[in-house]
Amino acid sequence: MFAETSESMKAEASYPGAVPPPPGDIPDLGNPQDAGRTLGLAVLIGCDILMTIFFAIRAYVKVRVTCEILLEDGLSSLATLKGL
Repeated sequence: MFAETSESMKAEASYPGAVPPPPGDIPDLGNPQDAGRTLGLAVLIGCDILMTIFFAIRAYVKVRVTCEILLEDGLSSLATLKGL
């Protein structure tokens, strides 16, 4: 029983990753699968676009409609610029 365990541990230890691939799957370490990076980047860009639009609307209303600029408006402007 222990001989089987040590044999499988040797086979697993030869793989350069943390966990060996499932049976029948051949890993391509030079060109790995995407794993959701493209979707994450698309969501991040979409959120940045929405944030910029909403901030522009808020800034327009504060400057043109209410004609009142407070400290919090300046700080939110700095935060928006830092976020981009």
